Amino acid sequence: MKAFHASARDKNRNIGITRDTARTAALAFFAAFPGKRKCNVSEGTSDGQFFTLTLYLRAGAPTPRSWKDVTPKTAKDLPDLESLVRAEEQQKQEASTVQ
Repeated sequence: MKAFHASARDKNRNIGITRDTARTAALAFFAAFPGKRKCNVSEGTSDGQFFTLTLYLRAGAPTPRSWKDVTPKTAKDLPDLESLVRAEEQQKQEASTVQ
């Protein structure tokens, strides 16, 4: 299942939260860890227990989206579910016109 993971370094370990969209992951991260000022958000897959980030090295393969140094103010600018669906539909349309 597609998911987004917001994470940051805390002393000697990484802390993070996984949610369905980039915006909800970042907002949940700052709600759970109010002392943190920044986090990184990455796109990947989640099976409920593990979050996996997959990088494709072949040409033309989709690269996972990520945002670095997200703050509580900029978290509101991250894409939500509707904009993610629209972006995927647009990518499918572009791929079908190229072929």
